[in-house]
Amino acid sequence: KVTNAEKILYYGLYFEYLTAIGDYNSLRAPSHEIMELIIGRQFFSHETLTYYCLLFYFSEFEPNRQFADMLFNRIKGTITNDTDPNGKRVMAYYAFNIYHDIAGAERFLSEGYAALGKWTGILASEAELEKKLLDRLSDRIAQAKAALKPGGFFGSILPTVNQVEKLLRALKENGFSFTEVCEIFIRYYRTDPDRFRPADRMVGHTGYLIFSRSLDYSGGDDELDKIAKDQIED
Repeated sequence: KVTNAEKILYYGLYFEYLTAIGDYNSLRAPSHEIMELIIGRQFFSHETLTYYCLLFYFSEFEPNRQFADMLFNRIKGTITNDTDPNGKRVMAYYAFNIYHDIAGAERFLSEGYAALGKWTGILASEAELEKKLLDRLSDRIAQAKAALKPGGFFGSILPTVNQVEKLLRALKENGFSFTEVCEIFIRYYRTDPDRFRPADRMVGHTGYLIFSRSLDYSGGDDELDKIAKDQIED
């Protein structure tokens, strides 16, 4: 018979327990329940842990940009000034999974590892869990960076302009170049042969295609010249 305020407060502890034992499937129901409770509710500072856990959940286990952005905006002042590794870890997952910002995620990870060595007044199991979660994302970033060889082609389809803008920034920050963007759309026509023209009502826009090439390489200027030459010939 706990109150909603108590549910919100203790969700953070329950979340960390499930994460520590690796029972990620059991996170979904309580995470959605608590999210529904806080949507129309004011943020209180003693609920910071709960917000951290929710932001981590909706960035990592069930990525949801609408929920993640709402959570981040409510605790922005707190989490951006947090020097502890848990805050840096949550920001790293948020940057990587929601905004595909590899450079930003790596920066937060580096700060998280540095903060881990200075963390005092905590249980050894808590520090071990934080390191495990930092290592988990670090490995995934390494895999993502290794997935595309130097000069390799990258392609993406996105539905909105603001997503394209964020991807373009991320590509620029992560060593991509020769970037192109084109819009794709479907336009229906009237089937009357005497009045053959576009339909009076339609939803024309369907998405944007973004293409780019990875120049994050270690081959020196000769390799860059070869990549540029290949691009021109293409």
